[in-house]
Amino acid sequence: MATSDPKALLRRLLREPRECAWLEFKHNNCDPELIGRTVSACANAAMLSDRDRAFLVWGIENKTKRKLGTAVEINSLRKGSENVTNWLSRMIEPRLMMEFLDFDDDNKKFAIIAIEPTYDRPVKFAGTEYIRIGESIKSLKEFPEHERTLWLATGRRKFENAVALTHQTSDEVMEKLHTETYYRLKGDEIPKNPAETIKRFVQLGYIKEDMEGGHDILNLGALLFANDITAFPSISSKSVRVIKYTGKDKSKSEGEIEGKKGYAVGFRGMLKYIMDRLPKEEKFEGGKKGDLEIFRDGHPRDSRKRIDTSRFHCFWCGSRH
Repeated sequence: MATSDPKALLRRLLREPRECAWLEFKHNNCDPELIGRTVSACANAAMLSDRDRAFLVWGIENKTKRKLGTAVEINSLRKGSENVTNWLSRMIEPRLMMEFLDFDDDNKKFAIIAIEPTYDRPVKFAGTEYIRIGESIKSLKEFPEHERTLWLATGRRKFENAVALTHQTSDEVMEKLHTETYYRLKGDEIPKNPAETIKRFVQLGYIKEDMEGGHDILNLGALLFANDITAFPSISSKSVRVIKYTGKDKSKSEGEIEGKKGYAVGFRGMLKYIMDRLPKEEKFEGGKKGDLEIFRDGHPRDSRKRIDTSRFHCFWCGSRH
């Protein structure tokens, strides 16, 4: 995920209680070999901690977290005749998404490497996997228990936990997700303060803090509550389609229509859309007219037993039918 605001990211990282396995603070140390081992160790630690990213930060005093600034410019560093950014990308396996950020804050220079682990397998540098043990970087092979846990972590990431849209403000989250649907289905009162809704959706795993003062909308949240599913590239192909076939097989169809809303938002409207198009025939019983729905097994069923969908919004366009 691209970093939109490095300064906001730095402020958020400084709110961490201390340096940890997935977060390394440095002042001016820019030895490329050490950077490579640290990238491997922090990426593996991020997987163990179920984090989306790990960070190496230059310009911060480790113990006090004071903003000292740095002389390091990541994008200008070289390893021999090769730029360090290219060299790292070549030496790290598997290939990771890494951002190399050089920026000014409070008239001081800072640098950050943001690393996204793949959750595919443990991350190697120069053919060796590393791990943080306390403040030391060790070969993962020396700690078989950590290695076993790390391999288990590589299969833990699911599609629904991936990011659908990055760095959204609270207003943008509320605009893109129909959060009222969650409270309606739960039978709970809708909070008057949007911040309460944002907090609840973070707890439920529908969105998450992006460490830059905004939030990432996750695939699960988008799939369930999107006002427009096409606004999320990662799930736009997963919209629900309804096809009406003629006859008793799928050789001919009368038409096909595709939903635009998230599954939870659009389900009732989809149900009404389908039921409105089921074949029916009229009957009179006790002087009252009613409908019989004719199902594919050939047996009619009384439409008076149907779910009342008269108040449901249309799954497809948001209007009432």
